[in-house]
Amino acid sequence: MMEGFRSAYLTIAEARARIEELVALSKSYWAEKPGAFGTTRDDAFPGKLVHIFTIQRQLPDRCHTIVSGILQDLRHALDQAASASVFALTGEDRRDTHFPLARTQADFQRLRPKLETIQHVDVVDTIARHRPFGDSNPLLYALTLANQSKHRRLIEATTHLSQRSCFMSGDLTKGEIRMIVPTVDTPRGDFAVLALSDEAVNAVVTEASMMLIIAFARDVDGLAGMPAPDTMLTLSSEVELIVQDIEAATRSVAC
Repeated sequence: MMEGFRSAYLTIAEARARIEELVALSKSYWAEKPGAFGTTRDDAFPGKLVHIFTIQRQLPDRCHTIVSGILQDLRHALDQAASASVFALTGEDRRDTHFPLARTQADFQRLRPKLETIQHVDVVDTIARHRPFGDSNPLLYALTLANQSKHRRLIEATTHLSQRSCFMSGDLTKGEIRMIVPTVDTPRGDFAVLALSDEAVNAVVTEASMMLIIAFARDVDGLAGMPAPDTMLTLSSEVELIVQDIEAATRSVAC
């Protein structure tokens, strides 16, 4: 390992420790059964039953703090790698060097000449190969969320059911989501409600209970509805690969 890159790997390890904490909190939250299923009649569907899942206890604020911390750690690890590369090649302590995350590929290309005055062209090429722009790599670009308000609601409790089973509507952050179960011959997009037997309702409830997750909120571009723990783990692996590639490119140029 090249001197200077160690701190980036340590920061990634810190992010993964936070991910483990998020997984443990997620399991604990659902184990305490924070929601309940019920049925009701809805004026919008005369004579039909609508199955409702109600969140009775919101996610702990600690969950949002952890996700924000993970994003900050992973963003910081990339900045550390960029700074370490500059120092290894120029001897300049450029801690103000930041890993470039651009909104679009065109934005990155406009930024590239400036990057090449700080970093070697081979290192910039290596960074570009990882597509650090939001229009083609929204997962990596999600690290820019670390720059936004820590009070932004990044995640929410949600449930995923197969589209063939039912249509979910509503906002769990407001405490309720409705499950409208279509008939077999319902045209796609037309969610007429089917009055289910108790056995069928129980089957839907069981499936839903198995799919309860902590996911990114609907207003988080590119990540909406994705399971937060799994997504953060995938992102940490991508960040580690980028750091390794920057280190390898730096070593190649230095030699």
